[in-house]
This record gives sequence, C-alpha cells and structure tokens, in this order.
Amino acid sequence: MPDADGMEDNRRLAIDVEITRSRVMVMSESLYAQAERIHRLESALNSQILSYYDNYDKCRKKIQSMENRINRLEEKLRKYRPSSKESDKC
Repeated sequence: MPDADGMEDNRRLAIDVEITRSRVMVMSESLYAQAERIHRLESALNSQILSYYDNYDKCRKKIQSMENRINRLEEKLRKYRPSSKESDKC
C-alpha cells in the first residue's frame, strides 16, 4: 500500500493535470475563436479588394471613353478650324 506522501503527490499531480487540461481547453477555444475571426476578416478584406478592382476597372473604362471622346472632338475641331495658310490670307 502506498504511503500517505505518495498518495498526496498523486492527488496533487491529478489536480495539476486537470488544471492543465482545463487551461488547454480554454486556450483551444480561444484559438478557434481567433481563427474564425481571422477568417471573417480575410473574407471582408477579399471582398473590399474585389470591390476596389471593380471600381478601378470602371474608372479606367470611363477615362478611356472620355479620352476617346476628346480625341473625336479634337478631330472635329481640326476639320472646322482654318489651317494656318488660310488664316494668313485674311
């Protein structure tokens, strides 16, 4: 039969094991919650990035359209503007 000190050591060890197990469970739950939060943040960030690129593409297309319109207007203006030779005649 184990002595009283040995039984007391075993009891303390069992208590320490339970405390450690509880701490590990709490830390695991905390890590899981943090992982879920990180996943949600990553999803939100990816959504914002996609929105940014979509807006960038829309702006790029509008700018290109305006540049094309400016070029057409400049071409029309050249047709109606007298050339330098014609303006010298006046």
